[in-house]
Amino acid sequence: MLRLLRSRDGQALEALLARRATSLAEAERVVGPILEAVRERGDAALLEYARRLDGLREEVRVPAS
Repeated sequence: MLRLLRSRDGQALEALLARRATSLAEAERVVGPILEAVRERGDAALLEYARRLDGLREEVRVPAS
């Protein structure tokens, strides 16, 4: 259910925004090193994370065409 927060409900709005900021900060903490690894090591890092996080077990090949 979607709850509408009105301007008089400032505390609820502040709590919601604080939760969102915490969630975003946590996501950035987790994703930041992955993005940095991909910037530095490119495809090798992508394959490493695909194996580790997604369970990739097969070889990845892209046709020349």
